[in-house]
Amino acid sequence: MRAPAMTAHAAREAFDTAINHACKTTLKPKRVPDPRGANWWSDECSTAHINARTTKGLECQKAFHHLRHTIQKAKCEWAHQKLHEATDEGDIWQITSARKGHITNTYPALQDSNDHLVTDPEGKAMLFKEQFFPTSP
Repeated sequence: MRAPAMTAHAAREAFDTAINHACKTTLKPKRVPDPRGANWWSDECSTAHINARTTKGLECQKAFHHLRHTIQKAKCEWAHQKLHEATDEGDIWQITSARKGHITNTYPALQDSNDHLVTDPEGKAMLFKEQFFPTSP
């Protein structure tokens, strides 16, 4: 006796299920990160974003300008707070390793007060320490 034939729709569904299962078990998920998931995103950013997306006419340009300003302010406040939470050189290196939410593997040379380039991590740590944790007078 012959096995019943699958319909084209059932065959496509089975194929899609097999492909999805194979992808989920073998591939790392890739997607564009949502900027609202960023650490610096605030309630003010959400409000400005909604206003910019829903505004029509002449007010639209002002709303998008306000959104850009709000995002810039939120990023600045977040970075300022992170710097004040730093307790030692290791914290500063961790902060400098992130750029736009992505970890970077290269660190540019820094220039000291004598206009010499500093490339070694210990020297850079001392420069950051002098800059962000100055000794009291």
